[in-house]
Amino acid sequence: MDKIEYTDEFLFNELKRYYDEFGEVPTKRKLTKNKDYPGESTYRTRFGSLKEALHLAGFKTLNEDIKIIHNNIINDFKNGTSLEDLILKYNYNKGNIVLILNKSGIKTKTNVWTEKEFEFLKENYLNMNDSEIAEALGSKTEIQIKYKRQHEKLGRELPYSKEFLVSEFWRFHKENGRFPLGKEMKAKNGYPDKGVYTKNFGSWTEFLIYIGVLGENGWYKCDEQILIDLYPSGNKNEIINKLMIKRTWGMIIKKANSMDLHILNSDGVYCDKNYDGIKKDYLDGIELNDIAKKYGYNAGSAICNIVNKFNIEHKNDRWTKEQIDILKEKYPYEEWDTLVNLLKPFSKDEICQKASKLNIKRENFFWTDNEIDILKDNYNNNIPLNTLSILFPNRTYESIATKAYKLGISEPFKWTEEEVSILKEKYAYMDNKDLIKLFPGRKIHQLIDMAMKLNIRKDYSSNYFIQKHEKDKQDALIALKTFAQELGRTPLGQEITDNKDIPGLITYNRYFGGYREACVNAGLEPNLGAIYGNNKHTYLSTNNDICLSKSELLITEYLIKNNIIYIKESLYRDLIDDSKCGLKRMDWLVNDNIIVEFFGMPNKDFYRVKMEEKIKICNDNENVLIDLYPND
Repeated sequence: MDKIEYTDEFLFNELKRYYDEFGEVPTKRKLTKNKDYPGESTYRTRFGSLKEALHLAGFKTLNEDIKIIHNNIINDFKNGTSLEDLILKYNYNKGNIVLILNKSGIKTKTNVWTEKEFEFLKENYLNMNDSEIAEALGSKTEIQIKYKRQHEKLGRELPYSKEFLVSEFWRFHKENGRFPLGKEMKAKNGYPDKGVYTKNFGSWTEFLIYIGVLGENGWYKCDEQILIDLYPSGNKNEIINKLMIKRTWGMIIKKANSMDLHILNSDGVYCDKNYDGIKKDYLDGIELNDIAKKYGYNAGSAICNIVNKFNIEHKNDRWTKEQIDILKEKYPYEEWDTLVNLLKPFSKDEICQKASKLNIKRENFFWTDNEIDILKDNYNNNIPLNTLSILFPNRTYESIATKAYKLGISEPFKWTEEEVSILKEKYAYMDNKDLIKLFPGRKIHQLIDMAMKLNIRKDYSSNYFIQKHEKDKQDALIALKTFAQELGRTPLGQEITDNKDIPGLITYNRYFGGYREACVNAGLEPNLGAIYGNNKHTYLSTNNDICLSKSELLITEYLIKNNIIYIKESLYRDLIDDSKCGLKRMDWLVNDNIIVEFFGMPNKDFYRVKMEEKIKICNDNENVLIDLYPND
């Protein structure tokens, strides 16, 4: 089917049609879902972005509308309109009006709490969440209330002792006849929040271990007892349905094996319902994962457990002497299709495992018999290597010389003692392109041949290679900067790969540890697409902010919904004069001076280090930090 070509006029009219039909400006997400209109990618390809297309079509973006409203608020306030009248006119709460005014340079008393407001907070913070308190007061935002609680040490976990939390857990058990899940422990359900348990015991899991209901590998002890009672019967559905935490049959088998539990037949003998079929398929050479899939097991490891449990003869014992001889002869160079065909019924993985046990190595770039014949016929005929390489278009000079050396057909021309002496002295410390200049009449592959015979290797820790490495590194940075100047922005990773005139991503990874670090060294703003690639899960807010998790997206949408002014991913150094800031970014900057961070993985060591660095920067410089966590 021919590709549909749209005119600019048609695309603009489609945007207007969408607005007329739904009464709102189309967004990327909504165009992608609605197949009756051209997709967002069509507009991006034609105009550079959907935002630009909307602008050319005469639409105002959401940000532009908000800016107009904010400018009107500022002008009205300057003309004498009171805060109360602004709230009524624009339907904003007092806290958001104050944020808008402060951002424009108009200072108001934003954080002053009246005695009445503070007394209300102290009386109700245990029974109401921050959102409910904000709604009741009408003059404070949820963020201001959270900060005030933190400042006044009004933590909701303070009234709860460990004994009380344990008793609440068992109250749930008594009322519901089962243990609670962490997500079920919420104030709205009448129980202390899971976050309170985390702050008192370290984590929900550590609490469960503390009270003795959690066994090994994250299994509740009541679930372990179900396995003890029911697993020998082999009733799969009954076991799965009775477990408190739902698990796959493969996970259940693995747990049962670790507990030395087995399915028994009517005579009390260990068995497996699929034993005969599994044994036959295994001995016929069918791959483990295929057997597991056939009989409904979670993975090939489950089949291995059955093989070991019932002492079935291992497949590796079935390698014949003829097969091992073929493996030794063909494995180093033969193509995989041929190799697997010669060694049926063994799979590629099984062949690799056997070769590894026999210490047989495979050449990374194997040579066909035809290539070897051509090399033997031509290598010693005094043909220059650059001419000889025409016969091998996919191989380098060095690989041709290396293969010739392994075949024992290296260049026979005699070396003088002086040449050997120079080679011994210089080979380890010079690049071959510079080294060849010291040997008139010789080729690079001859130097490599002789160095191999003399067992000489390059010393990449020498000053020569260190200086060359630094020069190549700087040349790579210059190339990156030049390319960025041509584009007018930081290049995407794919653009680096496509541009054959500059070093590739592998080069930047080798020199700088990654493309992002190369951009930083070049003084360029790292490009999100280049850093995270296509597999990184990112989300776009209503304002087209890039969010790196669903939690970030929810918080950003909350700020947008409540008309709270914020800046996403601002640099710490733009707000704080501290050398420790480096290139660290904050999740949100609110009111030009309040840092809001969502710390999503505080239990992971590598993440906690970065988290604590940010917290220390804020504490050292007396900056307001509102830190949010998954349990908040």
